[in-house]
Amino acid sequence: MMYDFIEYYLPNKPADYVMPSINDFGILVASTVFFYFLELQFAKLAYPMYYKACKEKSDQELRQMKTKKAVVTMFKFIYFLNASITGYLMLKESYILPPILGGSDSFRNHLKDWPYIQVPVGYKFFFMTCAGQHTAGLIDIFRRIGITKASSSTLCIPQQPCTCSYSVILVTCSLVHRCF
Repeated sequence: MMYDFIEYYLPNKPADYVMPSINDFGILVASTVFFYFLELQFAKLAYPMYYKACKEKSDQELRQMKTKKAVVTMFKFIYFLNASITGYLMLKESYILPPILGGSDSFRNHLKDWPYIQVPVGYKFFFMTCAGQHTAGLIDIFRRIGITKASSSTLCIPQQPCTCSYSVILVTCSLVHRCF
């Protein structure tokens, strides 16, 4: 498939089409740092409130553990709620979202411009910031359990495949574009 892309499609690329580039990872790095520190600040602010509201009163270790879990869960709830609303508002008038999901177009239009698919305005920024949040979560897991204690079963988490697969695709397309 990459040979076909280089041989047939790249020479016919429309002048206004912008290929993915390595520079797109700047958004991912910035959003990773932003979300990592945002979650830490949220935890500092929310922990005392959740600690007071925790039903567990006798076992302090269990109370702290439940409070930390509640704070992390609340941060994730707020993040995913905002990401879902933002994603819907961004995609509702695009060809990506079908009517069954509240959009105005069809799945049949997904590949009509292949391989030069025009993504909606802000889509790359949205996707890279979401990937940055997941990367920050991955870094937080390493911070909490320690890199030496990290086993393969611990790292089987949803954000790892998403971030890694998109990274590989983006780097490959970027290198192909620059080399040929």
